[in-house]
Amino acid sequence: MQTTTSPDALRAEMVDRIRKSGHAQRSEVERVLRDTARHEFVPDADLAVVYDPWQAVVTHRFEDGRSLSCASATLSSRRGEPWPWFAPQWNSGQAATSATMARSQPRSNSSRS
Repeated sequence: MQTTTSPDALRAEMVDRIRKSGHAQRSEVERVLRDTARHEFVPDADLAVVYDPWQAVVTHRFEDGRSLSCASATLSSRRGEPWPWFAPQWNSGQAATSATMARSQPRSNSSRS
């Protein structure tokens, strides 16, 4: 039973689970996972869902309740590796960092329509 509620503690648990399962073994990937505050990108989502590495966070639904859009799960079920934004940058060979991630600003509640 999970009793942790702090985003920092949940994020640390998420990374530990990912690494224990054999993924995110590169230090650059681990650092980005530990440094990225996922909950800031989906502020209305339950923290336990946000920091579940195998659970996508539904951000928008059709009127009938079907999922329309989501924030991706941390791990891709097909390859078992973090999604590309957690991997080295495509052409530069540099690892993504918190500064790289900061270029994509989290949505604020006021920008929703």
